[in-house]
This record gives sequence, structure tokens and C-alpha cells, in this order.
Amino acid sequence: MSDAAKVLLVEGPGDQEVLKHLLSSKGIRVPDDLDVAPRGGFETLRKRLGADLDVSGRTHVGVIVDADADSGNRWRSLRDRLARFVAEPLPEALPSNGLITTTRDGVHVGVWVMPDNGAPGAIEDFLLALMKPEDQWLLRHAEASVEAIPPEHRRFKSGHDKKAVVHTWLAWQKEPGCPLGLAVTKRYLRPDHDRATPLVTWVRSLFDLAVPA
Repeated sequence: MSDAAKVLLVEGPGDQEVLKHLLSSKGIRVPDDLDVAPRGGFETLRKRLGADLDVSGRTHVGVIVDADADSGNRWRSLRDRLARFVAEPLPEALPSNGLITTTRDGVHVGVWVMPDNGAPGAIEDFLLALMKPEDQWLLRHAEASVEAIPPEHRRFKSGHDKKAVVHTWLAWQKEPGCPLGLAVTKRYLRPDHDRATPLVTWVRSLFDLAVPA
């Protein structure tokens, strides 16, 4: 478990790399006392949340998870866990610009549910929203290719169609098979897109990160 003063909890290493590359591409330096930490999936992250809030010297905890099929259910699951630690009542619905509140021990805590705190989906849906207009044809071709795979030949899990689409699309870029985070840095996906602004603003606000000069 990280003992950094500030920690941003994410589900997996792919999410970790996307966040680091996104912030870097926006000119935002991740300070030494902020750790972007994968937790091996939503359930593990949720179960360990109390322990992550209770680390000695901890001042800030951020949580970024995928909505999957239902953003509301994912938020309610986190809200029920957080309710025993926070000072103020938590909202029934997650704010569209993400949650930032404080625990009774003074730890700043925030929640963001991918892709936009309301729609179903995952980090892949957030990334697809950053795609350049000229890549729409290639995206539609990737979607059609994945959809055309007969069920008996699908090797990815049910519900992972969007992940398959994104990685198929990445396989057709100038550097085939580029990881998701590096795809942001290489500008295959646009970190300056308006759809990225609310998430970046939430991260900056929660962790008191400086605005680039």
C-alpha cells in the first residue's frame, strides 16, 4: 500500500498510465507526494478504501473507477463505503463534475466515475471521445470488425467489446499497438479536447495541482 501523502486510486495499470500521460500532456506535473496507484479492480479498490483513507500522514485520496453497465449503481456502491468516513452527507447522484469532499479526519477525498459521472461505460469510452474527427472512419471500421467476430471466435470477455474496439483502432495507427497512455502523449488521442477538461479540472482541484504557466 502506498504511503504517499496524496494518492489517486484507479482500477488497473492501464488507467494509471492514461492518467499520468493525460496530465503530462496538459503540462501538469505530478508531484512527488502524489501516487497514482492501481488496485487490481473495482471490488479490491472499494474494500481497501477505508485503509487507504487511514494511512498516517495522508491528506488527499482520489478515486477513479469505470461505470461499466450503470454509473448510478457504481456510485451508490462507493457512496455506501465512503459514508462512514466523510463529514457531510453524500449526494444521491454523483455531480457531473465529480465529487470532492472531506472526511471527519480532514482528508480531502474525491470520486470520478468514468467516462463522465453519468453515462455507462469505462475509460475506453472517455478516450474515444478524445478522438480526432478524421479518425472517425477508422473507428467505425474497427467497430464493424469487432462486431463481425462470430461468438465462438471471441476471445475477450463479455462486456469488453469497447476495449477490443479501442485496441483494434490502435493497431492501425502509425505505431501499431501503442498503449493507451502513450496514445495520448503521441496525440493519436487529443488531450486538449473539451471532453478531457472536466476530468483534468477535477484532478487539479482535488490535489491542488498548479495550473501550467
